[in-house]
Amino acid sequence: MSALQTAKELAEEGWPILAANSNKIPLHRWGETQLTAEDIARYFSDTSNMVGIITGQRSGIFVIDPDEKDGKGGIATFLAAGNVPATFTVETRSGGRHYYFRHPGAGTSIVTKSDILPGVDVRGDGGYVVAPGNDGYRVIDRRPIADAPEWLLRLVAKQGLPGVETIPEPINPLTTEEHAKALRRAEIYLSNLDANCDRDKWLSALMAVHAMTHGSAEGFEVADRWSATGGERYKGSKDVARRWRSFTFDRTGGIGEGTLRHLTRGTNAALEIAFPDIPVGNFLPIASEAPRERPKVYLSVELHEVADITEAALIADGTPFYQRGGTLRQPVQTDAGMILSEVEARTVQDKMSRAARFIVVSDDKKTGKPVESQVKPPLEIASIIMSRNAEWKFPVVNGIISAPTMRPDGSLILRSGFDAATGLIVSESIDLPVISETPTRDEALTALQLIRDLFNESPFKDEASRTVAVSAVMTAVLRGALDRAPLHAFSAPEAGTGKSFACDIAAAVIYGSDSMRSISMGSRHEEFEKRLVTEIMAGQPTILIDNVNRAMGGEFFCQAIERPEVSMRVLGKSESRTARNTHTLFATGNNLRVLDDVVRRTVRAQLDAGMESPWRRKFTGNPIATVRADRGRYLAAVFTIARAYAAAGEPVVADSFGSFGEWSRRVRQPLIWLGMADPLLTQDELKSDDDARDVLAIVLANWPTGQIYTARELVSEANSVSTEFTAALQQVPAGSPQGSPLDVQKLGTWLKNNAGKIIDGRKIVFEKDSHTKTNKYRVELAGF
Repeated sequence: MSALQTAKELAEEGWPILAANSNKIPLHRWGETQLTAEDIARYFSDTSNMVGIITGQRSGIFVIDPDEKDGKGGIATFLAAGNVPATFTVETRSGGRHYYFRHPGAGTSIVTKSDILPGVDVRGDGGYVVAPGNDGYRVIDRRPIADAPEWLLRLVAKQGLPGVETIPEPINPLTTEEHAKALRRAEIYLSNLDANCDRDKWLSALMAVHAMTHGSAEGFEVADRWSATGGERYKGSKDVARRWRSFTFDRTGGIGEGTLRHLTRGTNAALEIAFPDIPVGNFLPIASEAPRERPKVYLSVELHEVADITEAALIADGTPFYQRGGTLRQPVQTDAGMILSEVEARTVQDKMSRAARFIVVSDDKKTGKPVESQVKPPLEIASIIMSRNAEWKFPVVNGIISAPTMRPDGSLILRSGFDAATGLIVSESIDLPVISETPTRDEALTALQLIRDLFNESPFKDEASRTVAVSAVMTAVLRGALDRAPLHAFSAPEAGTGKSFACDIAAAVIYGSDSMRSISMGSRHEEFEKRLVTEIMAGQPTILIDNVNRAMGGEFFCQAIERPEVSMRVLGKSESRTARNTHTLFATGNNLRVLDDVVRRTVRAQLDAGMESPWRRKFTGNPIATVRADRGRYLAAVFTIARAYAAAGEPVVADSFGSFGEWSRRVRQPLIWLGMADPLLTQDELKSDDDARDVLAIVLANWPTGQIYTARELVSEANSVSTEFTAALQQVPAGSPQGSPLDVQKLGTWLKNNAGKIIDGRKIVFEKDSHTKTNKYRVELAGF
């Protein structure tokens, strides 16, 4: 049976129907209207359009829609949920089913919603289904439509309206005529936009309609009806209403009608607005039938001008290219999360093809008149654009953040996309509960307990270690507000104690996943540095150095932790790149140690289960699953703690922390204010674990009183006399095997680098001999 015949028969039988395209997108307003004979002929004659039956109170039915795609097994799930009476049933083109039931009538709402059971949706008020008779939809049970059993009604029915009554009154309401026009324009745009889109685009569309209609209830109805066409992505009117209410209080950042125009470019929505006499119900062609008109770029020998125009066309087209560390990058979604991938010339050429048409002008051989011919985008121009380091007009990106974060001014970045204020790309929008602007200390304590509970079964050695774990979560979430962050290390005497699991818990909050992206140190320092540079340039929000098997140190590692701008040398070349530090470094290892200056850049949590085989422990909870079930709640807890401390006037409860002042203000001080131990207390044990510090301490303790030496004299003495002092010198620099020849240059460098460091009240000082022009060293008591 053709769609035209199906539509005619259903209309004659009194069924409320609608027209949808082959992607099941409605082609017209369908709230309370009924298609006329002329409408039916226009929509279904010689087209691939489909006939839909409007569900809910209007038709007196609702439909259970179990899905079989991708192994979901919805049919078996639904039939096993309770006694299912025989009823009118349709097989869908994807192998699923439509089970028809009578609607319970006025006073009860059947909310159109996805996943009422795993793989099972319901189509009720505000929804529709594709009718039998369409291609791929056939009746397999023609028995009369049955009443829904009580167990099913309890699952899907809701007393009263589906959340619409909670929509606030319009703010700054439009005139009746202006409001009607805004509603009409919004419907035209939405009819050109697939509601089964990603959530970011859906939220942008909702915010745009909200702005156009000033948050009116009628605007909500337009947005909800459109959202209901989104298939399994539609979570019901309640979800739409909750988002709609939040827009009343959120600044939408300039989102409005222009947003919908951008989202629907490639359709003829703009023509509909330019010619308002065209009825709303008229068919609006989908994007593929009216491609966007791309600008022309005329090729010439002036390559710099062609490259300028091409770059401008790429930017105007919204090409997601960004500058980072002297390279051109684009965000790419991988299985492990979003990364900033370096752009290649072929990628630029591909984007050029999407953004513009490239034209050469030549004389016609017959007429001699100039004629235009389109050619493929020149790879040469793509290469020129890529080579323009420091001349690009593309925005600078500072990194990726995987969830809502805080800006330096304390405001929150709640939506995904590029944030110009911080230079961060937020890879995911998360629904958050309402967060008070000025939370109380009690509210902050409640929020803190929520995060602390995640680590209840982690065997921390002391309370300062527990603070480090909570800080790891807070630091990564608040990273947009911080100029740098200390290394968060997790150490234990035995494998299987829970070092990596503590990082996994943090990852659940930060990413919504059960682990974070990690690297190993490798066997050589250069190899480790190369891996670290790769992750930094990719803009990763966290970098986990897992299973550390030697003491961590080195000039570049210190810089990667502490410097706001990280300078990285390009391996194999005499050049360097500089990129903004927006990452948080994590490390795990058995008896993990750090060297020298890394100590003051590190907070370390120590775990000890106090048993021989800690991996055999039994756990009662699953904190990762707990977080993933309501991740927004844990993100909101972090923001609540930070805001409560700010609202209290940021009371100073601990000494400042050098370069990490912002981290101390946003993370460390609030946690101490709420009663947790100072995470910097963990540095005391780090210092005692520092081999380099141990060597310095032994040298200072055994340096002959009043003796002054040059580096060469020290080497000579060390090689001729065996004492505790000369044995300590043999360990310089740290890590050299005892008994190996002592090098004058290395010893001199070590003495200068350690001059002035105080251990047990003693320090090395040096002065240059005016005659020999050599440095002379002695040890003296600090303060004298």
